[in-house]
Amino acid sequence: MFPGNTQDKTTFKEMIKSKVDKFNSNRIIVVADNGMYAQENFYLLLKAGNGFIVSKSIKRSWSSMRDYALDKEGYIEFKNNQNEVVFKYKSFIEDSFRVLKTSDHSL
Repeated sequence: MFPGNTQDKTTFKEMIKSKVDKFNSNRIIVVADNGMYAQENFYLLLKAGNGFIVSKSIKRSWSSMRDYALDKEGYIEFKNNQNEVVFKYKSFIEDSFRVLKTSDHSL
C-alpha cells in the first residue's frame, strides 16, 4: 500500500481514515508497536473516542517499569506437559488519560 521506506507513523492517519472508518464501528482500539508512536496519531484516536495500546521496550523504559518487569515475582506461568514454562506474563495498568481540548488542535 505504501513504499517500503515509509515510516508507519506517517501513514497512520491515512489508514485510519481510509480503512478503519469503513468498519462502521462505534469505537476501535488500535494495538501497535512503537513504530506507530506519534503524539498526533494518539490525539487523532482519542479525539474520535477511540483507544490505543502500544508496546514499549523494557530495556528503554523508565526504571520503575523496567524493575517491575524484570522482577521474577508476580508472573503467571503456562507450562507444557513436561512441566516446562512455555509462556509467562504479568500485567501493569497505568491510567494516563488526559482530557484533550479539541479547540487547541487542528487535526
